[in-house]
Formats: sequence, structure tokens, C-alpha cells
Amino acid sequence: MKRGKIVTFVCIVFLLLVCFVWSYFYGHLPELLPHSVSYFKFLRGMSAFLKIFPAVLCTAFLVDFSVFFGRNDENSTQRFSAQMFVHYKKIVVTSLFYVFMMSMATLVFLPKVSRAIAYVQRQPDLFAMYFAMAKENKEQGRDLLAYRLMRLAAQINPNSAEVQTLKTKYEIESEHIVDSEALVEIPVEKIPFDEEISSSANCLELLQKAKKAFSEERWLDAHYYASMAVRIANPRDISRSDAEKTAAEAWRKISEIKYSGDFELASVFNRKMEGYNAYIRADYLESYYIFNELKILQRNPDPDVKRYLELSRKNLEKQYFFFDECEDLHRYETVSNLYFVIKHEDKSCEVYFAKGVTDLKKQGNLVRFLRDFSVTYFDGSGTFVKQLSVPYAKMLSVDSSFFNRSQREKWSLDNSETLQGFKYVPYILLSSVNRESNVGISKPAYKYATGREADAEECSYLVVPMNFADFGKIAEASNGAENMDLFSLMSFVRIASKYGYSTEVFNMILQEKILYPLSLLLLLLLFANMAWNYRISGNSLFKFKWTLFIPFFVPLVILFMQTTFFVIRQLCLVITYHAGAEFSLLLAISVEILFLVMLSVLFLSRKE
Repeated sequence: MKRGKIVTFVCIVFLLLVCFVWSYFYGHLPELLPHSVSYFKFLRGMSAFLKIFPAVLCTAFLVDFSVFFGRNDENSTQRFSAQMFVHYKKIVVTSLFYVFMMSMATLVFLPKVSRAIAYVQRQPDLFAMYFAMAKENKEQGRDLLAYRLMRLAAQINPNSAEVQTLKTKYEIESEHIVDSEALVEIPVEKIPFDEEISSSANCLELLQKAKKAFSEERWLDAHYYASMAVRIANPRDISRSDAEKTAAEAWRKISEIKYSGDFELASVFNRKMEGYNAYIRADYLESYYIFNELKILQRNPDPDVKRYLELSRKNLEKQYFFFDECEDLHRYETVSNLYFVIKHEDKSCEVYFAKGVTDLKKQGNLVRFLRDFSVTYFDGSGTFVKQLSVPYAKMLSVDSSFFNRSQREKWSLDNSETLQGFKYVPYILLSSVNRESNVGISKPAYKYATGREADAEECSYLVVPMNFADFGKIAEASNGAENMDLFSLMSFVRIASKYGYSTEVFNMILQEKILYPLSLLLLLLLFANMAWNYRISGNSLFKFKWTLFIPFFVPLVILFMQTTFFVIRQLCLVITYHAGAEFSLLLAISVEILFLVMLSVLFLSRKE
């Protein structure tokens, strides 16, 4: 067996060399970007190796045991002899190890390599699309969107001098563009997000915080907490008048600083109050830029500036995301060409699509960035209504209970199915801003059906009526059922039809994946029987030149394996048709176990 393992190793190494020589020197290349050629050749060689690997391993298994049985058959003079059980045990142990290697190659590594190859092949089209869209938006005066698209083109093809030049030019010109349009309506909570204020805070609790801040001469915090107490107080709340008085007293103290006579201090203070007032009225974009400007200009650390800059940033990130968050994310994409459908009771629907998805962990939370994200709306008759699209969108997970009744009705969060299972829903930010200075808001582009007027309310965010966890399952399904891992596929089959996918297709692939290792074990037991029938006589000296004939047997083994798996697939289809989807998997496993027992008995009943 030791010599057989050497033969197996030699076969694998030889296969690897042949695949890479073919890929690097003889294979036909599709249209690729220059910097991706070597990477594509490597991936293509690895893909060819992984595809042929099971056949080579099965061939080596057949040769290995043919030699082994020829040298160890002297004690197998009767059926079901002890020696045959020893041989059977060795076959099972070796087969399980080979099954593991072949399953990993086919079910784990090959799908990942295939996804990488598909992305490299799409790069020229993506580059051409981004480049053309950037120039088109530039001609139409949308400088900020043009820069972002040109930056995506530069990320895909960094070696293009023309793209890098235009990217720099667009960046400089976009920095002078400030969007003066009114901000779109964003769902604003009565109390801004503040880690020092609990979600269940009441007027009295906030009033106590205000009085504590007042006693510590933190006038801005005192006014802030008192104002928030007034904002959430019931008109009959006995603490309301006290909160109003505390807010007025704190504002009087703030005014004393304003009119202190120190011109420089008053100038900085006035700017700080502009930022604070913007924060109080929930204009977090304006307050963020003001406090960020003060932070850069301040000589000595100002606790008010630091605190309200951080609060403004956290609340701003519920409305927008920053441009720099999605830089270079295409390198880390795990999903390509994602799509799903959300259907409504009136038969209208929305089709969601993203060319790429990147998952990031930020402060323990999962954040998803969607590249080339679009939503297409259709009415109940299937007629196109409108479409929105953005170069990048940011998805967060939000507790559905945070939305008020009108918002829940608007986003269809109050149907019976939602109330049963939707705890967290996807909250998608469509607009983005610059982190350092106000250069404008990058908003989604809308396209409407002919004759249809633009909506009066175009949102810069979306709330998708679905479980946030379902999005992760859809993301995996978008890579193809054959590329999903077993557990994800089992979970997705239950919800496939709900999001516009075929349950039958995914269920059939699920059966194949579950049965694949068992089918390989059957195949190896069949080869073990063949190895016994065609065992090489123990009197023959093993010659390594025999291994040169193995490549000629590999195509025959590939054909045999494909035929076997085709028969198994047809068997599964027949079983599914007659037994139904609920019991088809159980019956298919039972049939394969029956074949396993038959092949085991067939081998053990052999004799010399």
C-alpha cells in the first residue's frame, strides 16, 4: 500500500503540472484586463485540476488496490473469509479519506475558484460600463456621481493612465460642488441616538440628567437633556414645566458666555451654537460638518465639540454613509449578481439587484455594501413603473419595532407574515456624503415609465419588508445553487419561492449535494470490486512506467463517473416525482444505502 500511495501522489502532482502548463501556455484566453491575465491563468489551471482531481484519485485508487490485492490474496480461499473483512476494512478507511478529499475539492474549493474566474471575466465589461457612465454623468453635470463612477473604473483597471487622469480631474472638480437642494425627509426619532440615554427614558429621567449637568456647569448638556425631556413629555406631565425652566436657565448661562466680550471666544462659540442648534432640529449633516470644522480649528480640546461631533456622526450614519467607506470594497466581494423579488398582496412587486456585495464587521455589527444597486418597481399587471439606482448602497439591520405606524404601513411591515417572523429588517442607505467637508450629497438616480411624472417624495433610504437573515441566504443563492454549502442550501429551499427562486431546482441540487459523498463511496466500492477482478499478479514486479498509462485511463474514468452520477440524478428525479419533495431525500438515501450494502456483500463474497 505504501507504494500505491506514492503512485497516487505522483499522479496528483503530474495532474497539477499538466493543468498549469496547459493554462499558462496553450489555453485560449478570453478578453481580460492586462493586470488580470496571470491571475486568470492561475485560477483556470486550478479549476481544471479540481475538476479532474476526483477522476485521477479514483484511477489511482483502482490501480493501487489492483496491485495490493494481487500481492495479498493468498488467504482468501473461501467466501466471507477473515482476510476479505481485513481487506474490506482497509477499503472503507481509504475510501472515506478519498471521499473527504474529493468532496472538499468539488463542493468547497471548486465553487470558490469558479466565482473568482467569473468575476475576472466580467472585469472588462464592468470597466467599460463604469467608464462610459462616468463620462455620461459628467456631460450631464452630475460631477459628484461622475467622480464616484470613475473611481470604480480606476479600481477595476488601476493601470489605465487615462482613467487615473480623469479620476483625479473629476475628484478636483467634484469638491467644489455643493448640493443646495432641500434634504429629503428622513425618519427622525424624538430623541437622537445617544448612548447615555436609554431607549425607555422618560421626562423625569432626562430632567435629572439635565439638573446634574447644570450643577456641574455643563450648560450645553443641561440644555440638551432638558430640551429632550420637554420633547418627549406628555402635556400633563408634572415634570414638563420643571424641564422647561431648567432649559431656560441653561440657555441663560450659555448666553452669558456669548456676550462675555471676548471676540475670538464669541466667534467660536457662535459657530458651536450653530452646530448645536442644527443638532437639536435633527439636521445632523449640518451639525456634523460644523463640529468637524471646529475640531480641526480648535487649539485646545473642547469637550462640547468632541461630544456633539460624535453624536452628530452617529445620528448622521442613520441617514447617509461616507464616500470613503466603500473604497476598494470590490476586492472583498463575496457575492455577484444578487437579485430577489418582494411581492405584495396587490400583485405589485419590486426587483432588487446588486452586481456585488461586500460584508464587513463594524463594531460587532454586520454591514453590507451593495455595488451597482438598483430597485425596479412593477405594478399589479407587471408593467414597469420606475427604477432607482446608485453606484453603492449601505445596508444595516434595524429592529422593525423602531418604526411608527405610518412608516410600517408605507414599507408593508404590518402584514400578518411580518408580524409572525420579521424581527430585524434591512435598512438600505442610498445617499452618501464626504467625511471631511460638505461637497454635496450623492443621491440615487431615478428613471420613470414613459408618461409617468416623478414622485414628489424620493427617499434616500429603503426599508425592505423581509427578514434581515433572509438576505444572507439570498446572497449565497445568487452564486448558484451548486455553489452553496449544504446547510445554507437546506435553509434556503424553504424560502426560495417567496423571493422569486425555483424551489424544485434548489431542492434537486440539495439532494445531489447530500448524496454526493455517499455516491462517491459507492463508486469507490465498485472500483474495489473491479480492482479485485483485475488484480495484478503478485509474481509481477511493479514498474513505475506503468503510471504513464494512467492518463489514458482517466478519460474513461471521467466518462464512467459522469454516467454514474447521471443515473443517480435520474433516479432522484424519479423518486421525487413519485414520493414528493418531503420524502424524496429519505428514499434516495435509503436506495443508496441499499446499493452500498449490496456492493459490500459482493466484495466480501469474493474468493481467490
